[in-house]
Amino acid sequence: MGLLRLGDMYFGIPQSQEERYGGFNLLCCIPTLKHQVRNGDLLTERQQEGPCRAGDLQCHLAAKFCDDVRPTLLLAGSPLTATDVLQEDVSLAVIRHTLSETAAVVLQAARTAVSRVKETQLQDLKTIIKPADMMLDVMAAILGLLGYREHSWHSIRKLLGSRDLLSRLLALQPHQVSFESQLAVQQIVERHADSFRHEVIVKYSTALAPFAALVRAFLECWAA
Repeated sequence: MGLLRLGDMYFGIPQSQEERYGGFNLLCCIPTLKHQVRNGDLLTERQQEGPCRAGDLQCHLAAKFCDDVRPTLLLAGSPLTATDVLQEDVSLAVIRHTLSETAAVVLQAARTAVSRVKETQLQDLKTIIKPADMMLDVMAAILGLLGYREHSWHSIRKLLGSRDLLSRLLALQPHQVSFESQLAVQQIVERHADSFRHEVIVKYSTALAPFAALVRAFLECWAA
């Protein structure tokens, strides 16, 4: 087992844990203090043609390992950003991370709040004639979490009317959200930050406040 230095931390690199992701050679690096090395931790080969964003690969690996934090990708020992574009035939090291206790607590609190939302509250939101911008912002982010690209009021009303909305949100894991959807949600929150502040959204709707909290929790998990 070799050693890889990142900052002031050293990570063990199992020499046998090397596979390919399309044109990319991947070496799975597991923090020795946090994970036990297992043969089952090998990466799954997936066909990838042409350039690939690092974030897409990070999300694929997070889903593969069921990790709620994106792994760090290292190219020649240097960490990549999610928006870096990778060409074929490069070798990457992959360092997995565990969700911090703080992020886990925030996520659980948000899920608990969502579980207390009543179906009647969702129906009341659905019947609003002229929704406020903050409602559109929060629900657009919720649509993004669930993988929808259309964020119109028609799409929001349809989602609010679905009987499984709450159960889908409660079952959703951070690693199940694609990189494309993560970027879309992040952009919505960055453009309309006030809409996701608890003290602001709760004055408009106590039903929407838990949804905003869940969005913030997912952002914290992805950034952990």
